[in-house]
Amino acid sequence: MQHYQDIEDYLYQAIPLAQAMGVKVRHAAEDAVTLWAPLEPNINHCATIFGGSAAAVATLAGWLLVYRKLQALGIRGQVMVRRSQMDYQKAMHGAFTASTLTVADTVWQRMAGAWPRAAWRGCSWRWNWSAAG
Repeated sequence: MQHYQDIEDYLYQAIPLAQAMGVKVRHAAEDAVTLWAPLEPNINHCATIFGGSAAAVATLAGWLLVYRKLQALGIRGQVMVRRSQMDYQKAMHGAFTASTLTVADTVWQRMAGAWPRAAWRGCSWRWNWSAAG
C-alpha cells in the first residue's frame, strides 16, 4: 500500500483535528480520496464511532479531494467548507473509512472556470462509507 506521508503531514498542519483523530490517508489522487480512522480516539459512550468524528472524517475527505484537484489544475486558493450534512444509517463498531465518489469532469471544469469567483457554492459532494467491526 502506498503511503501518503506528505499529504498526511499537510492535512495535520492544516487541520490539526485530523491528527488528534488518528486519521490516515489511504488514497489521495486528484479524482478520489480515501481516509481511514480508528475506533480510538473516536469512540463514544456506546463504544461505537462518535457521530461527530464520522462527519469530520467525511468532511476531511471532501476537503482533501478539492485541495488535491486544485493542485492538479495548478490553481492556488483556499478550500473552505460551507455546509455539511450526514445521515447515520447504523452504528460503526470499529475503524472506518470515508471515500469520495467520482466527480464528473464537467463539474471540475465548471469549478475551474469559476475560479476565483465564489461560484463554487453550488457544488455538492457525496461520500461512501465502510466500517470494519
